[in-house]
Amino acid sequence: MYPDGTTQRIGFGSDPACYKGTLGVPGEERSLRHVIAVSSVLHANGSAGRSFILKDEPHTQTVVWATLAALLGLPVVPEWGTHMLGALRREKKIIQISGIACAPAVVHITRTEMLEWIGRECAAGHLPFPDANGPISWPSGQPLRLWIAGSGSGGVIGFRRRER
Repeated sequence: MYPDGTTQRIGFGSDPACYKGTLGVPGEERSLRHVIAVSSVLHANGSAGRSFILKDEPHTQTVVWATLAALLGLPVVPEWGTHMLGALRREKKIIQISGIACAPAVVHITRTEMLEWIGRECAAGHLPFPDANGPISWPSGQPLRLWIAGSGSGGVIGFRRRER
């Protein structure tokens, strides 16, 4: 049941991943047991052409772009986010989905498709290529560090300018 009183039937599909554990609560004698179930679709986030974004709001677009880049393993710079997310929205590749206390969305695009889009946009001059080779620094901020750290990319994505 949602806070507004509406209900929605939610399922985990065929083959959810279940994780069991206990949490020690300071001041309590007994540990708290918990179970987390994750659908196989969400467990495969970033693969099979679907990436799930937890908070797709106007003020979180840097985090949305960083998350998408990390999930898909894209060699991108933060400055491309506004243009590329706008293109994804125009092509209806970003779809808002239901959520409680968040603004989730699913991005329907594969890594290969996204790289093709980026290539076309660079060739058309819409995305300025970095002037120098080397690591790309993303804006700092605790939420952004946590999102990127969880992706395994370490927050640094390298670029090499192709010599002509």
